[in-house]
Amino acid sequence: MNQPVLGGKPDAPDLSASSRRRIYWDWINKGVSYLGSIHNPRIDLDRGCFFTPYIEGQTNYINSRWQEVVLPLAWAVSHGVEGISVKRVWQGVYFWAGLQSTSGSFPQYGRYDCDFAATAFSSYAIAAALGYLRQDCPNQTSLDHTLDCLYRSGKWLTKNNERVYSNQQVAAALALLELSLLIDEPNFACAAREKVEAICDPPQKSLFLEKKGFDLGYSTLSLEMLARYFRRTPSCGQRELIADSARRYLRSLRDLDLLRLSGAGTRRTDWIAPGGFEVFVPYLNEGWDLFGTIFSNLDVKHLPDDRHLHTDLCRLCFAFDNTEIDLTGTVRHNKRINYEITTAKEEANFRWLRPVGLHRLRGWL
Repeated sequence: MNQPVLGGKPDAPDLSASSRRRIYWDWINKGVSYLGSIHNPRIDLDRGCFFTPYIEGQTNYINSRWQEVVLPLAWAVSHGVEGISVKRVWQGVYFWAGLQSTSGSFPQYGRYDCDFAATAFSSYAIAAALGYLRQDCPNQTSLDHTLDCLYRSGKWLTKNNERVYSNQQVAAALALLELSLLIDEPNFACAAREKVEAICDPPQKSLFLEKKGFDLGYSTLSLEMLARYFRRTPSCGQRELIADSARRYLRSLRDLDLLRLSGAGTRRTDWIAPGGFEVFVPYLNEGWDLFGTIFSNLDVKHLPDDRHLHTDLCRLCFAFDNTEIDLTGTVRHNKRINYEITTAKEEANFRWLRPVGLHRLRGWL
């Protein structure tokens, strides 16, 4: 992989901006290399399927969330990375479109799933990937079909909400915003605004709740996606609202024992999505020491297995693009980032209820 101009000196302090960019780039490099090792172009190039368990015959369904890997691959192409087939990335986009249900939603653990997370996250990833790829479109007919699928997923997202998992609702808002910038549909921008306002100005005091409580990892994922929204929205009012919620969130973390909370939240996550901190710490001029402590002690890489490699490699790309401040601290003793990517076991619960939509069932409880 060709390395971009990272700036700074190779022996710069551990958490300087240039050093963190090198860290992110190294993780991205290893992630893309791993993807090349598990996806055989001779097998899945023409189909564009990135769901390895299905390719290897382990499942009889296709999880559309694995197609989100087209976003970091498109990003890598735009950053001059060699060895990535643009055709293959486009095939991944087209394959995703073929997974859509007649309702406009996308599946995760069964062909007839009506999955909120899969629809929100994958629609955003595809729409954002088109921003990198569109000038190199090899097939206008297929692109038009993909845009039609994005339109239908956007219509579905405007009518559906996730009341229990904040990160999924933020993903829906982000997807709708990105779709509104891609497709001429005013309702998408309105729905995105309504969702993000509900997330950033909730009736309760706490922000970004998961299962009615606090979870460190997923709350940082919500912050990261709000940072993406913040970067993309043309609305000054929405930017101010998001910045204010980010400020309140950063301040809420200051007095917490994050090492103790890691793995002990409502969803037991022990990782951090760093992109939101990379955006909001310098913008708000708050949380410098907090972010330095987080980077020095917690898992800011979050690529434990091939499933997360497909869905979360884009987090490191976003962090890389927004790294601009120096922090104090060191990663030399951070054992939580010293692991290799493994193979995930594909598991699903409540499969018989998923065609109804688990987000609907949660909303009724």
